Amino acid sequence: MDWTDPNNYRPSENGLTSNAGNLDIDLIKELRANVRYRLPIESFSAFLKGGYSVRDHNVELERRGRRWSYIGTAALPTDPSILTWDKVKTSRQLPQWEGAEFVQNGQPTNPALWQEDKYFYEQNKLSASVRTHEIITGYYLMSQGKIGRLGYLGGVRRELTNTIGYSNLGARVKTTAQQQLDDPVGSALKDFNHPNKNEGDYGQNFPSLHAWYDITANIKARGSWTTGFAGPTSTMR
Repeated sequence: MDWTDPNNYRPSENGLTSNAGNLDIDLIKELRANVRYRLPIESFSAFLKGGYSVRDHNVELERRGRRWSYIGTAALPTDPSILTWDKVKTSRQLPQWEGAEFVQNGQPTNPALWQEDKYFYEQNKLSASVRTHEIITGYYLMSQGKIGRLGYLGGVRRELTNTIGYSNLGARVKTTAQQQLDDPVGSALKDFNHPNKNEGDYGQNFPSLHAWYDITANIKARGSWTTGFAGPTSTMR
């Protein structure tokens, strides 16, 4: 077989693919409220402050991948402008194809040459699409003040995190290839339209204390103690 002859090549099964229809949604809604009160103390200044916040984070990944098999009889046109390292070293012109010539805006440029795997499209929407919903609720109470040369800032914050994941599970016994060909939508629904939800929550307190002391007008001593934690790596962060 002559490797340089484009007529000796044909696309493999499902040789044309497109992910142009994929949809990614990342929506964050947040609400905050704070209140501050000065304590009625004459000998020194002190304040109390409290607040509330809620962060609603929704991430949705909808997959609409598509693929087609070649049903034409002739070879696809090559792109002679593509320069390969093999041609530079050997002067041999191996046929090259540019995918953008055959698919535009998620559709084949010549639909008559391609047959879509419709079951794959419906199955992909169900099995590869996921949604995660995270709600973080926070409360805090703090005090700030100064007594002579000593200043302080301290308080505690509590965070409650609730995370829900949504997906579809596959059936243990799938439809046959013939059923998928005859009824791609119905077969995909039987095989993958099985909603699943996982939910988890956790809470954490974060106390902290900061203090400083004016030794002189230009020298200040500081000290602090804080707490924190690291969340797991995920698409939500």
